[in-house]
Amino acid sequence: MKANIMRLKKTAAARFRFAVLPFFALLYGPVFAAEKADSPGDPASAAISALKPFDVLAKTPFDIATLELIAEIETPSMRQPFNDLKAMVNRSFNSVPQVLRSIENRRAAEAGREEAFAGYLPRVSATVGKGRTNYSRYPDSTSRDSSLTASQLLYDFGATGGAVDAADARAKAAGHEESRDRSSTLVNMLRAVFDLERARRNLFFSRGYVSSRELFLGVTMEREKIGGGSKLDVVRARTKVSEASDEIPGALKDVAAAESRFRELFGAPPPTQKLSFRLPATEVRVDVDTSAIVRQLPAFMNADAAVVAALGDYEASKGRMWGGLNFEVSNSQSDVGSAAESKQTTAQVVYRVDVFSGFAQSARATAAAARYSQAQSERDRVYRELIANAEVSTQSYKAALASRVNRVSLVAGARETDGSTRELFLMGKAPLSDVFRAQEEFFSAVQKLIRAQFDYEVAMVEYLASRGELLPLFDLGT
Repeated sequence: MKANIMRLKKTAAARFRFAVLPFFALLYGPVFAAEKADSPGDPASAAISALKPFDVLAKTPFDIATLELIAEIETPSMRQPFNDLKAMVNRSFNSVPQVLRSIENRRAAEAGREEAFAGYLPRVSATVGKGRTNYSRYPDSTSRDSSLTASQLLYDFGATGGAVDAADARAKAAGHEESRDRSSTLVNMLRAVFDLERARRNLFFSRGYVSSRELFLGVTMEREKIGGGSKLDVVRARTKVSEASDEIPGALKDVAAAESRFRELFGAPPPTQKLSFRLPATEVRVDVDTSAIVRQLPAFMNADAAVVAALGDYEASKGRMWGGLNFEVSNSQSDVGSAAESKQTTAQVVYRVDVFSGFAQSARATAAAARYSQAQSERDRVYRELIANAEVSTQSYKAALASRVNRVSLVAGARETDGSTRELFLMGKAPLSDVFRAQEEFFSAVQKLIRAQFDYEVAMVEYLASRGELLPLFDLGT
């Protein structure tokens, strides 16, 4: 009995040797031509003896591209210089509609400040009129009237001062809002660049995944021809090719969407070259006063200026309730004929006030007080939001940095597993389902690494923006 068992084992081993080893020589003979020429004995045995771990996988474009991706992530000097990214952004930045709109808003606010300050300056007005005057007992005559009046504000109980303070605060707020819009626009532009590169890489590796599945389909077909596999293996492999091909339409859609977003922000078609840039080294600082940083951000200064503007409106509304004191000089001339010609020159201090206007002035003052209180609450809300954003961006950057390192290790492990599983399958020591599972895990790991790189780049940009350091880095303001 024991002798029969040993004979069956030897027979099975011999069948495996003659079925699988020539198959290796058939598939990978060109790779190991040099070893085969120098190795004596059976050519198939020579090819198998020269086969090194993962050489089966290392010859595929998918694996080569994966190694290049890992090397690029771990070696920033392999990417394009940061100045290339800066030049690309600066060429289009000042033509983005959001940036142009914020510039015009600032100019309008600055003009409003000049308009409010005009309340302190003298006012000169002129009136000229000509017509006919009808008399019941005298002949009609031509009449001419002209007058020149100059007025200077003396005191108005703070109405003009409040209006000037409010207009000045709004002009400053518009400047801070412009800086905030410029920062958010820059973040969006950089995100568009990173997202386009992510989508292109995802499409590239999706196509590589399909090619890898097609290559393995050829392996299973050749294996089935020499009796090392079954037709069911070929059917399953062909099905997996179709499954991998299903990734392509979604990847193409992502690339199209990313290109459209790029054109929307940059106003030009995206470049065809690789958009992988060497970002400056950024460390997370823990010994900083987050509150002090937040108070210097454009978003907070904009909210703080809005409080000052609301206070100025309130002071102006209170002052208008009491009227104003002006010094006025006027010169008028009326001519309705030589006998009725008259000239008049006056100089006087005039006090004007609305004695009753239906409580409109008091209602305006009450509304201005409510807006002032509302602006204070909005400033507190913005402050808390910016503090939270600074903390979240810090943690997001730390998490993205750690995740990228972990994903590199994940891809390396999945790559080795994929290669080992293929080798074991061809040697009859692993089922076909393990090969498919290893391929899927490898592709999924690469996708996760691509996403981790994108998340890392976006997290770094948002971290710098949350501290007001992004615009100076690109020489686009403060």
